[in-house]
Amino acid sequence: MLGRHSVQSRLNSDQGISYTEFSYQVLQAYDWYHLYNKHGCRFQIGGSDQMGNIVSGHDLIKRKSGVEVFGLTLPLVTTESGDKLGKSAGNAIWLSENKTSSFEFYQFFIRTKDGDVEKLLKYFTFLPLEHIDEIMAKQKDKPESRTAQRKLAEHVTKLVHGEEGLSFCFAIISSMCSSGRNVKYLSSFSTSPSLVRIKN
Repeated sequence: MLGRHSVQSRLNSDQGISYTEFSYQVLQAYDWYHLYNKHGCRFQIGGSDQMGNIVSGHDLIKRKSGVEVFGLTLPLVTTESGDKLGKSAGNAIWLSENKTSSFEFYQFFIRTKDGDVEKLLKYFTFLPLEHIDEIMAKQKDKPESRTAQRKLAEHVTKLVHGEEGLSFCFAIISSMCSSGRNVKYLSSFSTSPSLVRIKN
């Protein structure tokens, strides 16, 4: 690690590098080494910000075990302003229904900014590019309709939570917009940090 340009440049800079930052790559490298020994894990995927960690793991396994392992990095999903999406940025959503309900999951994508929605449609759906172009044309004509956000939320929620999860979201929205109260769906609000229970 000390021979790496990225580490050397940090060591020689005014800000330096903390022990936590330096040791993190060592821990990540050992983590992959452990996964290789216990489970035969020879392939690791991560965001582009994980490149140093993946290279460290690759080097450690090659030195200790003499086997070739492989790493792949993908571009980070970022907002229009360049901020990354993820748990360290405080705006994570989870695939597990226990951590993010299907309704909150759906709402996360409905709230996508206009400047980000086209990119996310291309990243997270299997819609043909021509169809995405049509959706974006409708969005530009009438942005208040949020056509692109609705399509994004529908497709991603269905992909992760299935037809049942998506139908559940539509039922909640319908309940919220109607004058009646549908008790069956109100329980889904109990764990939502973005909604407040009002008692009569």
